[in-house]
Amino acid sequence: MPRKGFTMVEVVVAIAIIIVLASITVPALYRIQRAARENTAISILRIINTSQAEFRTRGLVDQDEDDIGEFGLLGELTGSIVLRNSAQRVPKTFVSHVLAPNNTDRTFGKMEGYCYRIYLPGASGVVTDNGTAASISVIADANYQEHKFRAYAWPYGPKITGCRVFAIDQHPNVYYASNVTMAGGEIYKGDNGPTYNAAIPNTSSDTTSYFQDRFQVCIGKDGQEWFGLSH
Repeated sequence: MPRKGFTMVEVVVAIAIIIVLASITVPALYRIQRAARENTAISILRIINTSQAEFRTRGLVDQDEDDIGEFGLLGELTGSIVLRNSAQRVPKTFVSHVLAPNNTDRTFGKMEGYCYRIYLPGASGVVTDNGTAASISVIADANYQEHKFRAYAWPYGPKITGCRVFAIDQHPNVYYASNVTMAGGEIYKGDNGPTYNAAIPNTSSDTTSYFQDRFQVCIGKDGQEWFGLSH
């Protein structure tokens, strides 16, 4: 008589095989997803860097009217807020409007599992976005903002969406840190992003809002070891 169905032993063996395959493939898929989102974050920071150069060259913000433009905030680059010394928005968006800070995540934008924030130096304090509110034009900030900015990207969610934290300034080099605590958790995630000086040497005197030092390979102010990307 032909056998009907599977024996209990066969079912158990099949389940065991499925479990083994899942234990191999699921972590691999997470790693692929995480790497893809990290690569996207790197690309977006590089876009911010080149967009900042064009934004400054075009003089779209010139608070002291010396014909030397300043770097932009994320809301200005995305066209979501008016320019600091104007009632107008940018004539074209320099980076995707998806990255625009909103009135919930006021100081940063989000895209593809990562958060992005731009810091500008200032005479009386570091300047960053404030949701959809236009930033106030401060003539005393202009000379600092003509030369320097800092931008960071860090994961919005758990490690499967991305792990490392990245940084770039007015130079084209991207830097990264592991973003992992000794206990295995994330240092930066979601609302908790890097401070403006996280990726500068912990021995630096750059504790003011003038951005005296640039990003470099170092032990950062946040205690992490920061590395430069090879490409």
